Amino acid sequence: MSRPLRLCKLIVLLLSILLTPLTAYEKPSNVSERIWKETSPYFLPEDNPASSILLKIFQKKRATLNSEALKKAGFTSIKTQPYTKVTTATHPTMPTLFFKLYFDSQKQIKKREDHVHWLARIRGAELIGAVIHEMKWDDSFKVPRKWIFPLPKEPAPPSIFGAVRFILVEENMKILSEDENLAAWKGPLVTEKLLDRLYFLVSKLGLSDCLVPHNIPFSYDNKVAFIDTEIYMSFHILYKSFARYLSPEMAAYWESLDSKKVSQNQNLKF
Repeated sequence: MSRPLRLCKLIVLLLSILLTPLTAYEKPSNVSERIWKETSPYFLPEDNPASSILLKIFQKKRATLNSEALKKAGFTSIKTQPYTKVTTATHPTMPTLFFKLYFDSQKQIKKREDHVHWLARIRGAELIGAVIHEMKWDDSFKVPRKWIFPLPKEPAPPSIFGAVRFILVEENMKILSEDENLAAWKGPLVTEKLLDRLYFLVSKLGLSDCLVPHNIPFSYDNKVAFIDTEIYMSFHILYKSFARYLSPEMAAYWESLDSKKVSQNQNLKF
């Protein structure tokens, strides 16, 4: 092989390395082949602009160490849910996305590995979205697309902590504030048709966690967003407790519904 040809091939190789996206995911040594294979179909696409941004953030600092580390990494609106211990956050450079994660410092309190939670949420969202689309109810409901982002192993947390290995990335549904949402559920946006549809979805899919306003908030486009999708096909559902979030008229209508009628689509206003 001539020297110019070898040089040309070397240049091509170097360019391919330099032009390889920073978002190319590599399996860390602390993630098993089984888990990597199970989660990789749900990874945030490598050509998504957020992928390279997140990689730069998490390669620079261990942002999942605790809330202070997450804040220093530029995340905002940081809130840890009291029951699930999931922390939610946004980032000003990625306004169309919403993030959910566990901290390294709380790994020992979790009963399941982080990827198990994220996979359940993704699959639940896909299931709900499929039924909404099938029923042609996109005018009433929406559900965010969700992906897993695999964290780099380094920088690692202190050895006293376990290392979380994945975070959840979701579409930002632009939901109302807590007070606005509570008011919306008592307002004119809630109709008999909306409640019929909601009852059908909850009953059909076993969405036992969804009958609280903060898990199905209204968005600024007046649609109800299913944002907590981890629990599905769980049919111990407390229907009556949802009535207290509705206006007196709609509460009475909600209480009149029963699973048999809804499942058979009888006298409903779909």
